Amino acid sequence: MMFAYRRFLREADELQRRIQLEALALGFGAALVGAAAYRLLERAGTIGATDASDVIMILAVAYSVGVLAGQWRYA
Repeated sequence: MMFAYRRFLREADELQRRIQLEALALGFGAALVGAAAYRLLERAGTIGATDASDVIMILAVAYSVGVLAGQWRYA
């Protein structure tokens, strides 16, 4: 999957690369902040234990939102 995505980025035009880069940055940032906040809330006893799939879900949703926002912004 990583090689296919890399090939997609190499074949994409500059605008699509920019949209993808911004979406990846949003997804990574949201996952990082979300995981840290969730861990702090877990230690405080506010919420229950988390799973690694929760962080992946945050990343995927934020990435998708970033792609849609980029497509809308540059359309």
